[in-house]
Amino acid sequence: MVDWLDIVLKIILFALPTIITYVFSRLGITRQKYQEWQWATERAFEFVLAAKDKFPDNSGVQKLAWAVEQLKAALIEAGYHLSDEETEALVRSAYQQMKSEAAKSVVKG
Repeated sequence: MVDWLDIVLKIILFALPTIITYVFSRLGITRQKYQEWQWATERAFEFVLAAKDKFPDNSGVQKLAWAVEQLKAALIEAGYHLSDEETEALVRSAYQQMKSEAAKSVVKG
């Protein structure tokens, strides 16, 4: 008896990398751009944590501004280019994700 599910899964596993590469290339996403975005995302998380620790009494707006400025400086130093809007969006996303994870840990805890 032929196991069709196994055959379909093997075909998908074989074709998936090629399909993903094609889609990424059509969207203009290169490995280098992806790695730059990943690096910037990691730095955004670091700066959000640093702002939280460094300025515990400041408002969220002040912490956001500081984290965005730090990320901009790090991007320039690394030779990467993101727009001001993308940089702020990364920092806001990092903050929202950390806030969400904190809420989940409170619910589980």
